[in-house]
Amino acid sequence: MTKQICIYTDGGTIRGMDFAAWAFVVPRANGSYFKRSGILKDCSNNGAEVMACGFSLNFVANHSIIRSLDEVLVFTDSPRPFDGLNGMLEHWESNGWRSKNKRKKGKYARTIRELSEKDYWIYLLKQKRLVESVGCAVTPVKVKSHSNNYWNDCADRIVKRELARHCQRIDAGRIDVWRYC
Repeated sequence: MTKQICIYTDGGTIRGMDFAAWAFVVPRANGSYFKRSGILKDCSNNGAEVMACGFSLNFVANHSIIRSLDEVLVFTDSPRPFDGLNGMLEHWESNGWRSKNKRKKGKYARTIRELSEKDYWIYLLKQKRLVESVGCAVTPVKVKSHSNNYWNDCADRIVKRELARHCQRIDAGRIDVWRYC
């Protein structure tokens, strides 16, 4: 029998703000859960999604439970970390952290550009390798966002709470922030 742990991750931001929130949830057998969350400065929504996955793998890698696991299931509603954990991380690393981008020049031409928020992807790959180094597989699972998946919605609520809490810490002189929180 395969011993698994399920982790639900999410990230989010508020349009026009220079910060993003991340969260991960680890459901327990008794119906309770373990959670972690935080704020990242100068970060996009994709960056927060990637870091939520990275921080969740870091949690597992540094927890004593890792020795008894065969597989870590990372549930995400974002296609970017899903693709990254599904083999693209290694591909981007071999390409010097560059990806192909279609740009219009007469006909569609492929151009190479540096991967955005490269440090976040490097961190995620490092954490994935750390978990795999003890013989534990990392398997991404795509979840449709806002589809009544209880644990994914739980991670989403935690992200929204983190964003609202951070908005309250911002200088009251920035009135425009309040209509988003």
